[in-house]
Amino acid sequence: MLLGIITIVILVIGVTISVTIHEAGHTFTAKAFGVPVSEFMVGFGPTLISKKIGETVYGFKPILLGGYSKILGMFPPAGKKWKDKGPFAKMIKDVRAESADTLPEDQESRAFYWLSTPKKIIVMAGGTLMNLLLGFIFFALAFCSIGAFRATTTVDSIVPCVTNEQKCEPVDYSPAAKAGLQSDDKIISLDGQAINSWSDITNIVAASEGKTMELVFEAPSSGTKVKTSITPAPTSSGYKIGILSKQVRQSANLSDAANITWQAFSGTAQMVVTLPYQTFKAVSSIFTHEPRTGNGVLSLVGVGQIAVDQTAATDDNLSRIASMLSLLGSLNIALFVLNLIPLLPLDGGHVVNALYEGAVRLSAKLRKKPRPAPSDLARSMPLAYFVYGLLIFCGFALILVDIINPIKL
Repeated sequence: MLLGIITIVILVIGVTISVTIHEAGHTFTAKAFGVPVSEFMVGFGPTLISKKIGETVYGFKPILLGGYSKILGMFPPAGKKWKDKGPFAKMIKDVRAESADTLPEDQESRAFYWLSTPKKIIVMAGGTLMNLLLGFIFFALAFCSIGAFRATTTVDSIVPCVTNEQKCEPVDYSPAAKAGLQSDDKIISLDGQAINSWSDITNIVAASEGKTMELVFEAPSSGTKVKTSITPAPTSSGYKIGILSKQVRQSANLSDAANITWQAFSGTAQMVVTLPYQTFKAVSSIFTHEPRTGNGVLSLVGVGQIAVDQTAATDDNLSRIASMLSLLGSLNIALFVLNLIPLLPLDGGHVVNALYEGAVRLSAKLRKKPRPAPSDLARSMPLAYFVYGLLIFCGFALILVDIINPIKL
């Protein structure tokens, strides 16, 4: 129980740090370009403690599930040619009015909407790129600094029987037991093929179709190589010889961490692209009673369940730390991918708007026309609220699913 509570607390702190650093990526790039930032808060809810440094109020709030920053001048005032009509007219006007109210009149020239296209892209992509960097750092700490247990070609133990676990008679002895293999023996070759990794052994045995093969192993007691024969036995899960590998902790290098980051990115991207369908599939599992695996889409509740299960599955504290770091790495990659979606209010939507605005400005420049007014971002807010509502709906639906039909690892 205590271990589970500690795991959840660490996960919440990790998520808060990740989201806060995301916001810091927006905040400090904006400040670097002279855009005023009125608030930078860690957490949500009533302010517990705050201090104004320069023109920015920094503070902490009690609900540690993220953070936010207020960059001033996100929405330009209405231009003469902008006519707000239709059912969303009041919403658009209110957004503009709120943006105008937060920006002092003498600071209008410093508003975000006056930034050049490259600067806007840097500010809006700054937070997302911080998540990508954090994801890589967490993976590097987990797999490079701590490492992970990996199977070796050395035998850890012999499985007495592979075909009849209830009663092990001599006729049922596993192929490894019959071949005389013992703990700490090192497999040198199998079926005439040199063995360099544990996967070499499993692949050769799986493809053997039960034929008798030559086995060469090194006995540590004598230091000599022993040559014998072994015949894999058929089981319900394929052919087996009945050995378990000795596991040793091995550290990866930075290129391995980069490859893990890429795999996390590509896997998450496929999931995010089909988020509505994945959410529908997860919700359907409540009624179909179909077991869910860790490969499906999750809420933070589901992530917490996995974190608790993983930490409880081992007594090795280093493995627990590595597991948490890896999980936080995956969460940051998920935040990175999610914010790449080219729809407001996500960062990708702001980047697309900046690119559109840049194209319009470039076109006007080439045609020797006056510089166009900043893009009327407020008109996109109805779509932004729809996307925001969809994300909230998916989030709450997944929380419900993770409670009723939790992930089974």
